[in-house]
Amino acid sequence: MLAYDGDSSHALEVPVVCMACTSPAINDPAATDADPIKQAALRNGKGWNFRTTMSDAYQARLLAHMLVASGNKGDVNGDGHFKLGIYASDDPYGHGFADSLKKNVLQLAPDATVEQVFHDVKAVPTEYAWSRDVTKLIDKRNESTGRADGIPDAVVAISFPKFEVHFTKAWLESGSKVRLVHTHNFRAARVLESLSTAVNGQEGTSQAVLGEGTSARVFSEDLKGLNGQLPAFRDAAAYDAAMTVMLATLQAIHQNKLKNPDQVTGAMIRDSMRAINDRKGEPVDAGAAGFARAVQLIREDRAIDYQGASGPCDYDANGNIVAQLARFRVDGQFVDVEKFDCVSNRECPPIRKVSGK
Repeated sequence: MLAYDGDSSHALEVPVVCMACTSPAINDPAATDADPIKQAALRNGKGWNFRTTMSDAYQARLLAHMLVASGNKGDVNGDGHFKLGIYASDDPYGHGFADSLKKNVLQLAPDATVEQVFHDVKAVPTEYAWSRDVTKLIDKRNESTGRADGIPDAVVAISFPKFEVHFTKAWLESGSKVRLVHTHNFRAARVLESLSTAVNGQEGTSQAVLGEGTSARVFSEDLKGLNGQLPAFRDAAAYDAAMTVMLATLQAIHQNKLKNPDQVTGAMIRDSMRAINDRKGEPVDAGAAGFARAVQLIREDRAIDYQGASGPCDYDANGNIVAQLARFRVDGQFVDVEKFDCVSNRECPPIRKVSGK
């Protein structure tokens, strides 16, 4: 769907649906950046950007509540003070998530101290001194303030899989007893392939692998039928990104009464992205049968309400969605131990204890 133009002075004007864009700054009308072009892109004022993955702002709030609920208001090492270490990639994603987490923690525990350490996002994973950063995180010195404020009660890692593998290996080799909590990018196949049983017992939070209901079941069964594997993290979000663009394209062709589908424009598709989730429309599920039913309803000029495999996929005015979050641990595979409902309640209350990949 992306028709790139070599002339940078030409506007592409095509909708982009991202299944891995989680920074709180994305699609934020109040986002700021020193680069005016980046700031405009983050603010998404023209509405070209959509995403089928949740903003990290939700995960940051969940993490903050989880950490502060441990021990005595976050103090698990008994020194009478809650200290949190945050290790993140030195880029908008890492800073956005880290700052959101810090803000949430300090709202819940105003007397806490937070240390932030960032690694070079352009680092060569096999050459970077990960052990040096681990030492910074687990000693008594706070890299953010320059003061000695004790050993951290927990460290949260916010980075990408290729870095997470090496950082986690260095962490394990350090023998530290400080609680290490991972975030969604740790939940990647390459992590288990590289570290195997060494990461058994590791924990973290992420968007749930699947939503609820028929769409999640159909998608899971279809994927397993194709490759013999159950859905992994991001699979459902990637599927929904493609499905919502395809359905919006069909809506755009119908709504604009185009006899030739080649005449559909990016603006038409963008303006139809929310028409596929009409709450008064007939629910249509993921899968071939669901897609066929959606095509039929659109041709009959009837409203549809797409039920995504990852969640509702109801794009808000800024192009964002909400879904479920999960707390996971590693036990030979990634296992959800608890899920949180952000769809019906933006405070993301716990749903139930679960067990699954």
